[in-house]
Amino acid sequence: MQRGSDSFTFSAFGYDLHIRDELVAGAFASLPEQEQQILILRFVAAMADGEIGGLVEMSRSAVQCRRTKTLNELRQRLEDSGGRNAK
Repeated sequence: MQRGSDSFTFSAFGYDLHIRDELVAGAFASLPEQEQQILILRFVAAMADGEIGGLVEMSRSAVQCRRTKTLNELRQRLEDSGGRNAK
């Protein structure tokens, strides 16, 4: 994670995710690196689970399961932190 002038930057496989909200950036930073990579590849690079699996050496179904679990954990962390509209 790098702190820029107006956002936090997370990188995976040459793709950058910029997060402006400090609470969201903190929650994202607390995720394990592989989970961060999966989310960046899905939502920044718009890759399908099978493509992501090829990069992170996991099956398509494992990527899907990990992504779903990670998004739920991230949502819960934000709700627990008093995040606004984390649903």
